[in-house]
Amino acid sequence: MRKIFLLFAALCCTIMVNAEEIIQNGIRYSLIKEYRQAIVVSNKTSQGNYANLQGKVTIPASIQYDGTTYNIYIIDKVAFCQCSTITSVTIEEGVYEIGIGAFRSCPNLESVTLPESVNSIKWAAFRDDARLTSLTLPKGLQVIPSEMCSYCPSLKSITLPENLVAIDTCAFLNCAALTSIVIPNKTALICNQAFFGCTSLETVDIPASVASIEEKAFHGCYNLETIKCRITSPLSINANVFENVVCANVSLHVPNQSVNAYKAHSVWKEFYVLPLNYTISFVVNGATVYSKPMEWGTPAATVKEEAKAVEQQISIPAGKVFKHWNPEITAVTKDQAYEAVIEANSTITKCTISFVYGSKYASFLLDEGSPKSDVEYLAELFLEQIYVPMDMKFKYWEPELAAVTDNQTYNAVFGYIYLNYYTIKFVIDGKTALSVALKYGTEDWVVEGYANAVAANAVYPEGMTFKDWDKYFNKVTEDETYTARLRPIGEGIEEVSQESKVKSQKVIRDGQLIIERNGKIYNALGTEVQ
Repeated sequence: MRKIFLLFAALCCTIMVNAEEIIQNGIRYSLIKEYRQAIVVSNKTSQGNYANLQGKVTIPASIQYDGTTYNIYIIDKVAFCQCSTITSVTIEEGVYEIGIGAFRSCPNLESVTLPESVNSIKWAAFRDDARLTSLTLPKGLQVIPSEMCSYCPSLKSITLPENLVAIDTCAFLNCAALTSIVIPNKTALICNQAFFGCTSLETVDIPASVASIEEKAFHGCYNLETIKCRITSPLSINANVFENVVCANVSLHVPNQSVNAYKAHSVWKEFYVLPLNYTISFVVNGATVYSKPMEWGTPAATVKEEAKAVEQQISIPAGKVFKHWNPEITAVTKDQAYEAVIEANSTITKCTISFVYGSKYASFLLDEGSPKSDVEYLAELFLEQIYVPMDMKFKYWEPELAAVTDNQTYNAVFGYIYLNYYTIKFVIDGKTALSVALKYGTEDWVVEGYANAVAANAVYPEGMTFKDWDKYFNKVTEDETYTARLRPIGEGIEEVSQESKVKSQKVIRDGQLIIERNGKIYNALGTEVQ
């Protein structure tokens, strides 16, 4: 798309000399007839730029001229610059670029409605618009250009696009009315002085994707109260990023496991560092019936458990039934309110959703239309309740889990996994008395059996005897060495043994452990043998 745009721009530059200009509905267009395209251009006269336009202006996606349709893709540089008579602008879907300073210094411009097709906004496009109060940017915009909204003293809110990658230099310089900013989850870069002089800014939400915050990005934001930062490892930043901000008065909320790291950082430690929590609320019939602070990153399954508890307490009128929560419940990433959807009982069809593994079986009744996430949650509960052999693991569901549209049975497919063997050594008097390879997951009491058998059959230095092992025995998950601790004979200290309370006998035969335990015989893997 970018290559196509650059080519189109280059073509425009070569043929604009011969382009015909027309005016329709008070707006001047430059026609590129060869490509049936039109560009919105400036209309300066001795009375000013577009002095003929008053109040609300709509820029169409196409125009008709001389029997031909021309698509409008670009609003040219300074097209409406210093237009003092327009109060609002609506741009129709299809326009994809707003040029340099296109709406700069429009003193009475209060609102701009941008279409989703816009994916390029150039330098200072809305700079010095004194009455512009809010702006919602299209989802496809990846870069906020330098000085895009700088010196817009009435701008109170800005909705940034979800695909935003970078906020360029001075993008919101001296936007003195801006009170909060939520930076989207894909943003990597906040450039120099991006929010310099935003003196009313109180809250900032920084996602984990941000990799760099450059110098003086929040300089002079002296009313800053709260920063919610989801970056696990503290970014290395210059102290002047928050110059002229009393950091000690600012609450910095970070992931719980990162609190100590932020408190130890040379710059971030100046803030009042707290765990990052969000408020999760449940609303029934317009009233909040339950709310709870939850740690950022809390999984959806945990939130759903809270929701289930609320569902059981809901008072539902006769003839109606609880259907689902809106929006769909997700992991905790922000403050979120979930509203109960309660509908007439007759409108809801119940479907049986079943999960099967071997002889294990579980069924649940779900509303038709329930999201895939609800099915996934129940599938996880089922897997947690079934016994799976150590050498097998879950692979997938057959068929694939999906939203509820009918009765459905899902079969859990498991497969064998390769089990590693690890070396377990027992050392007495500096020498390895026994080294044995045991399968991953071998129980701790089997390891203990080897140890006790080694201790019972070892030859000790003169005057010394066995006391205990240097650590407790663990289930086999890695290579491990156990070292015997010795004591002088006759020291008068009762010998300490890690012998299990369960009566057993352990013998090593041909390097293998044979255990008699409660009248049964086991091999070294804990498997009963005859």
